[in-house]
Amino acid sequence: MEQHHIVAEIETRLSVCDKLEESIGASLVQAEALRQSILKKPSRASCCKTRVTRRRGCCWSG
Repeated sequence: MEQHHIVAEIETRLSVCDKLEESIGASLVQAEALRQSILKKPSRASCCKTRVTRRRGCCWSG
């Protein structure tokens, strides 16, 4: 009987590990998407150097 209890406890803990692994994987995908979106935005330095931006005001000034 004790052996069945141990096996059940191990299965429960492995299930928790599987759910954590899924959650971490989803978080990594989301973090990569956020990183890519940040990299696509113009930097303040490159934005403020253009002639058009200087006339209209910097895009970073809101």
